Amino acid sequence: MRTEIMQMSNDELNELTRLIKTRREILSLEAKSMFAVGDKVTFKRKDGTVYIGVIYKINRKRIDVKTDKGRWNVPPTMLTLIEE
Repeated sequence: MRTEIMQMSNDELNELTRLIKTRREILSLEAKSMFAVGDKVTFKRKDGTVYIGVIYKINRKRIDVKTDKGRWNVPPTMLTLIEE
């Protein structure tokens, strides 16, 4: 696939970028539909720190999570629901 990308024209690359963006939006919407306000969730930051918190607001693209360390605005694809 890497070789194929290297041979694409600018128009083909633009179309590929559009398709990737659309797919990511769909994945985000699917992930967001799994959550509700009050759900207990976990997420990991880039530095490896894991946080546990509660969803307090669901926005259009991100989910607000309240933890003991503060409030975080997290993409739904980074959240994992904690089953109780």
